[in-house]
Parts: sequence; C-alpha cells; structure tokens
Amino acid sequence: MAPAERRREVVLFTDPAYPTSDAVYRTIGFRPVGDHALVMFAG
Repeated sequence: MAPAERRREVVLFTDPAYPTSDAVYRTIGFRPVGDHALVMFAG
C-alpha cells in the first residue's frame, strides 16, 4: 500500500476475556460494532 493511501475500515478481533487489551483498543479509537462466531458442521 502506498503511503498516501488510507483505509477507511479496519477489522479487529479481540477476546473479551482480556479487558486490558480491549481498553487499549478503545483508547486508540476502536469501538465494538458486533460479535463474531465460528460455527463448523461435521459432515
């Protein structure tokens, strides 16, 4: 990516079991917008 290019969206996956890292991410501007789940079916 060239230095002049800017991204408008970034996805960050965090673990709610670690509130310290979540607090740091919020301090630098990240905000929660939803939850994510991985579901796998054996077949």
